[in-house]
Amino acid sequence: MSLSQELIDIIIDEIAGEKQSLLNLALASHACLPRARQHLFRQLCLLPLHPERTFSRFWTAERMENHVKMFIELCSHPLSTVLYAGPKHVQLTPFVKGFEVSYREVDEQSHLSAFIEVLSWLVSRSPFPFGESSGLRKRGTRANSNATYGERLFWNVQELIVSSITPTHGLTELKNLLLVSPFPRVTRLTLKFVDIRSRKCLSDIVSACPSLEYLSAGVSFDRIPIIKRPVSFPISLTHIEIPARP
Repeated sequence: MSLSQELIDIIIDEIAGEKQSLLNLALASHACLPRARQHLFRQLCLLPLHPERTFSRFWTAERMENHVKMFIELCSHPLSTVLYAGPKHVQLTPFVKGFEVSYREVDEQSHLSAFIEVLSWLVSRSPFPFGESSGLRKRGTRANSNATYGERLFWNVQELIVSSITPTHGLTELKNLLLVSPFPRVTRLTLKFVDIRSRKCLSDIVSACPSLEYLSAGVSFDRIPIIKRPVSFPISLTHIEIPARP
C-alpha cells in the first residue's frame, strides 16, 4: 500500500508531541523525514550552556566549546539535513536568564566567546547550494549557493527572542547577522535585557523582521539619546509592549 505525501504529513502532525515516535518515523522512512524533522526541530535555543540545572556542574568551559563546535560542524556538513528543518522558534542569548546556574563553574568569557563564534558562523556563506530539497521547492524557495548559514537555518522562524545582548556582549555580531541574514517570516520579536545605545540600532534590529506583528521591547531606552530621527517600524506591526523594568 502506498500513501500520499499529504496523508503521511497529516499522520505525523497528529503525533507531533511524541518525540520518540517522530524519531522512529524519521529513521524508518525517507517520506516521513521532512515533516517529522519540522516537529523535532520546532525550537532552537542558541545559547552555549545546558539549561538544565541538573547538568550544570558537569558543564565545563571545554565541554561547552566542544558542544558549539559539534553543532557548527553538523550544520556545515554537505549532507546535513538540519538546515532544512525550519525551526519556528529561535532564541539568541549568550547567557541564561531565569535559571539558577552558577557562572563560577564555567568561565563567563568562554560563554560569550562561544556565542560570538556561533553568530560569526551564521553570517558566513556555505559553498553548497541550498533550496534543492522537495520541501523547499514546494515553498517556492530557489537554490542559492550564496546564502548564509543564518538564511539557511532561519528561513522558517516565526518567533525570535533576543536576550542579554549589550555592546560588549554580542551586539555588533547580532547586527551583522540581522544585516545579512534577515528573518522574513518572524511575526513576534521579543527583546529582553538588550542594551541598545541608538535609535538606528533599534530600527535595524526591528527592520530585519519585515513581517513583524508583535514587538516586546525590553531595551534600555534611558540610554538611547533623544534625537530627531524616529525609529522605523514595519507597516505590519500592530502591537508594541514595553515591559516594566525589574
